[in-house]
Amino acid sequence: MEDSPTPLESLRFPYYNQSKGDIEELSCLDPKFCQDVLFPQYQPAPKIQPEMDPCVWQTWIESLSAIETNLSWLLKLPHAKFWCQAVNNASLQVFLDSYLKQTPRFQTSSWPDEVLEKHNAVHRLVFMTYLRMATNKESSSHFITSDFFGELLYENYLFDIPKIMDLCAIYGNETNSALLGKAISNIFKFQPSYNEDLKETVGTIMQVFHNIDEKCGVEYHPDRSPNENASSARRPHRLSEGPSSGRTELLINTPLNEFEDIIMYTSDVSFTLCRFLVDVYPSACSAFYENVKYIAHFYSNSLSILNEAALKYPLDDLHLRSQLLAHLKVSRKSLLNVIRQILNECLLTPALNASEVGDHSRTNNLADDYFHILSDLLGETKFFQDFLRKLPIIDDVQSLLQASPGIDETRASFILGSLGNGRKSKNSTPSTILLNGTAEESPRANANPEDAKKGFSAASNLSTESDVEMESLISTVHDVLPHLGEGYIESCLLYYERDCEKTIHALLEGNLPDDLRAMDNSTPRQKRQYSASPVNEIKQTNLDNQQSPYDISSLEETIGLNERKNVFDGDDFDVYQNSTIDHSKIHKGKKTKDHEPAPARTTEMRQIYEKYSIVCDEEEITDDMGSLVVDDAYCNMYDDEYDDMYDGLGVDANDVDDADDLLKRRPFVTPRVFLQSKKNEESGSNDSEESEEEKGPKPDHFIANPADVRAKQDERRRQQQELRNNRRGPKKGQNPSSSVSSNNPNGQQNRKKKDMNKAKVANHNRKKMATKKAAKGMI
Repeated sequence: MEDSPTPLESLRFPYYNQSKGDIEELSCLDPKFCQDVLFPQYQPAPKIQPEMDPCVWQTWIESLSAIETNLSWLLKLPHAKFWCQAVNNASLQVFLDSYLKQTPRFQTSSWPDEVLEKHNAVHRLVFMTYLRMATNKESSSHFITSDFFGELLYENYLFDIPKIMDLCAIYGNETNSALLGKAISNIFKFQPSYNEDLKETVGTIMQVFHNIDEKCGVEYHPDRSPNENASSARRPHRLSEGPSSGRTELLINTPLNEFEDIIMYTSDVSFTLCRFLVDVYPSACSAFYENVKYIAHFYSNSLSILNEAALKYPLDDLHLRSQLLAHLKVSRKSLLNVIRQILNECLLTPALNASEVGDHSRTNNLADDYFHILSDLLGETKFFQDFLRKLPIIDDVQSLLQASPGIDETRASFILGSLGNGRKSKNSTPSTILLNGTAEESPRANANPEDAKKGFSAASNLSTESDVEMESLISTVHDVLPHLGEGYIESCLLYYERDCEKTIHALLEGNLPDDLRAMDNSTPRQKRQYSASPVNEIKQTNLDNQQSPYDISSLEETIGLNERKNVFDGDDFDVYQNSTIDHSKIHKGKKTKDHEPAPARTTEMRQIYEKYSIVCDEEEITDDMGSLVVDDAYCNMYDDEYDDMYDGLGVDANDVDDADDLLKRRPFVTPRVFLQSKKNEESGSNDSEESEEEKGPKPDHFIANPADVRAKQDERRRQQQELRNNRRGPKKGQNPSSSVSSNNPNGQQNRKKKDMNKAKVANHNRKKMATKKAAKGMI
């Protein structure tokens, strides 16, 4: 009968103790069995190009070779020896930590092939090392019990939450996500303490977002609604500046290194969260459920401000600007996926599972919570628009509505209407979302896709975006590329679906379509007028298809084509209503009086205005004798500037004309305080002058008599000497209380008392020996 396999914690190996000279059995994890193998720390790749300094790169390749050799040796060790090295070799843990911190999150294609191959080998060996440390059972004979395995990981700091998140960020791709997710689930399963650490880490991550908010000038109050938070974070600005221009200027004025660190840090945290929650370990979403609203607020405010600042920051390096915008794009995409994963993992999936088992009460409660959060997220406009445009949220809502029959239809209709409006505003496609899970689109949505892509086609006129938003987008692009015309920028924005980032990238890299390349890049912007042709096109399409999901009149009201609101409507030159125009009335340039006489109405108005154009001075209205002539028309003239000038002085018609008489009403009086202080100053100055005269010349205190100085120093030394003598006291053997003299008559009595009480302190036989000496006549 074979013995049952022994777990790792119970294995004991013989060890020869040289100091004792015998053999003893020790645990397989004892540090005495650990081999002294040094693992060098991982250093990031040199920043200089390989062709510039090949020696630096050669040194880095040699360090990678040493790391590869040590890791290959470690992974070939048996189960017990591997865990002895993992627990006791401090250099191994230092190396693994340095690799997780310094290795690039994304593969760098600019490295030479030799370097890339060597680094990929080290990258794979590090991953295999962490996977082996996260596995408690390798075979039926090599395993660790669950309780001891959890303590071994936690007490020796082999794993912690930052390490786990870094592993997800580095290895959480499509190839390794399943294997890494199984390993991390194993860690949380056997050590529940990691769940408590995760909750504390959530607070730390949210504090990082708060710090970025402070850098962007954004405030967040969790007890307020999203609209109140957005309004409280803003400062009053002019409409042309936009709601966040002041905060954007705050970031633009920061140093480049700090600004770059903020964007990189935001991208790193967002990307790590996405890999951890979405790709590797979705079970951790429950720890982030309470922070969904704040993450959406951070997306709508701080990320938008960072994106505007990255577009407007004065950079000479276009490649650096492109990198910053790419990192911000990664941040936006990651946070969108994180919020959707949290909602699905905490609400949608449990609701669907409860519906399958017939627990409709739980399904309805979870559905109510789901719609409640969506209602709160409606206030974050920028987030909600991207949330609808880039993720299939409507499909999630439809599946939840089908699974929960008892849901409030009023709330569901409101949410679905909001989702439809949000999608329609971005995609410029009118659509109707029904409660039965079907959605109908207008035939215009199925029109020619080539016309939909071209920004200067007729289909772009159906966009429901306001001109104010388009002007803001044009201004954003024009700040980066000021040499381009606004009309040309508008055409590019419409082609790229009003995406500033894609538009700027295409303009900087020159990846424009042929139609936009053929246009003049200095084309000014012209005000777009809605014509009836798109509506007629929709009408004709509906007649051809024999179906009308929309009423044409309601569609005209929706897109604003039923009525043109313009001050020039109905005039002779209205090309949208008049088929023919009288070209004889068109004149280029300014007409002169020779070509056309002034109309009678113009002559009449000129006579009226001449009456109000009389401007003259008083000196000019005189007679031949030089005396002043008062004209009735002049006296009745109203001088507004005169009233504004003298109203503040309180002068009326009954006041005298002399300006000095104004002071006679109330003469100027000096305050008593100033009078008293003036008297004191005068008296003080007189007393000081008299006292100085009586005292005579002042002595010169800066020159001292040398004899007086020496006398003072001798006196000071004498006093210090007496003070030191008093502190020292009498010399040894000269205690005044024990000496017999005329000055101390009690000396004999004190000595006898001391001799009688010798045995009370310390050496207790002193009295006996003193008596023995006295008996022998020695004293």
